[in-house]
Amino acid sequence: MPDQPTAAHPRITTCDPVAGFPPQIGRYVAQLTEVRADLKHEVAGLTVAQLDWHPDAQTESIGTLLLHLDAVEWSWMHEDLLGAAAAAYPGQWPEAMPIRRGVPQVSGRPVEHYLQQLDATREQTLQILRDFADADLARLVGEAEPPPGVEKRSELYTVDWIIWHVIEHEATHVGQIELLRRLAPPPAAR
Repeated sequence: MPDQPTAAHPRITTCDPVAGFPPQIGRYVAQLTEVRADLKHEVAGLTVAQLDWHPDAQTESIGTLLLHLDAVEWSWMHEDLLGAAAAAYPGQWPEAMPIRRGVPQVSGRPVEHYLQQLDATREQTLQILRDFADADLARLVGEAEPPPGVEKRSELYTVDWIIWHVIEHEATHVGQIELLRRLAPPPAAR
């Protein structure tokens, strides 16, 4: 195949299952990989100021959204699928959801900081998925144990829905990040 796609030899993009995973799980891994590539494209080269910028007090910055994506993926995969305690999360919950918790948004971190955290959680997600069979997709799991004093919701999810939700959640925020990137003031001239 030539280095550059041509009409005779086009580049073909698929959502075929990723090797090393059962077919249905592998298809989800392909989707996780695609949406993460989109996310990384949107944040490539952003300055700290662009990552920190947000239009108003009720809108998260790109940096905060990156931490939010990490926390939600970890929560769904570790708490809800594996039953891990929220306290085991290696990040900081308030940073991932500051507006809901009434704390300031994260600031002052380069894009590499966020990407390292996201990549570490994604590698854990992929390890979890390596241990699943396609038959596991129909298995029901409950919502993670809530903190003391908070009533437990009686809601069950299929493993299939949780994996899809991680993909859908990230894709939704990629669109939000793209909009924030376009609205953010350009980097200061040097």
